[in-house]
Amino acid sequence: LEVFEHDGSQFTQGLEYDVASGVFLEGTGLYGESHLRSWRLDRHTNKPVTAHQLNINDAFFGEGICSYVNKTAVGIRQTLDEHHADNDFIDDGTDRYIIQLTWREQKAFLYKYNAQNAAFKF
Repeated sequence: LEVFEHDGSQFTQGLEYDVASGVFLEGTGLYGESHLRSWRLDRHTNKPVTAHQLNINDAFFGEGICSYVNKTAVGIRQTLDEHHADNDFIDDGTDRYIIQLTWREQKAFLYKYNAQNAAFKF
C-alpha cells in the first residue's frame, strides 16, 4: 500500500486507476468547482501531476465517474454550448469513455477518453 499527497480542497466523488496507463481519473463535486481530471504520480516526488482537466459548468454538481471500453451509450449525452471549450483532444481510435454523474440535476456527461495522453473531451 502506498500513500501519496492529494489536494485537500478537492471534494472527490469518483476515483479510478487505469493500470495500463498509470493514470488516475478523478471526478470532483461542489457547485462552481466540479471537474473531471486525469493525473499521474511523479516518479521522483510521488506527488500527483495533473495531465488534463475539464471544468464542469457551474450549474452542475459533479458526482461519481465510471470508465468503460467498447460500449454504446444511448440517451445519456447532455450537450451544453457553454460547457467545454475545445481542448486539443487527440482521438486514439479506441472506444473508451468516462461517464460522470451529477447530483440534483440528474444528468450524466459522456466523455471520450484517450489513455495515451490522459485526455478526454465532452
